[in-house]
Amino acid sequence: MDTPHPSSPRRVSEAAPARAPRMSAEAFFDYQPPVGYRAELVDGEVVLMTGAGGRHGMIAAKLCILLGQHVLAHRLGVVFAAETAFVLARTPDTVRCPDVSFISTARIPVGGVTAARIEIAPDLAVEVLSPDDRAIDVEERVATFLRAGTRLVWIVNPKLRTATIHAPGAAPNVVGEDGLLDGGDVVPGFACPLRDALDW
Repeated sequence: MDTPHPSSPRRVSEAAPARAPRMSAEAFFDYQPPVGYRAELVDGEVVLMTGAGGRHGMIAAKLCILLGQHVLAHRLGVVFAAETAFVLARTPDTVRCPDVSFISTARIPVGGVTAARIEIAPDLAVEVLSPDDRAIDVEERVATFLRAGTRLVWIVNPKLRTATIHAPGAAPNVVGEDGLLDGGDVVPGFACPLRDALDW
């Protein structure tokens, strides 16, 4: 299988593009990406991405800690770390793995979260941008989450030190490093300066 150049993530398929069968979510969970890559499934096609860098991982971890502490203290639900797979659409199947995510208590499946995959969209999805992320790909990710039922998406840009807040039916709101990441009614009571997430 062709492996995309690390600076240019693209959809790849095992067969000629014109005849490539779409992969199911079940088959995707058995798929092993090449060493050094992460993978997601978009409309039945595997998308390869380079591994996250150190700053990316640090910010994602900090956000996971900040959200997790608040959610645990107030018993609001469950916070998930990077690479947790969410099946967002079927036929064709789409599986996304946000950097940080949250599901409220009311939406946690009966019996808790035990499956290898989660068949509902998170209430909150957080993405930390990497230097090679293209705007069109980021927009597609946001749209996919919102269509699937995610109520809040944070796109954190370490280079610009901003976060863009997306919610259904609302214009994107850009928050600077001195502004607040606010959970609103999705993560009630949570608010922290963006600077706290950007700096360890």
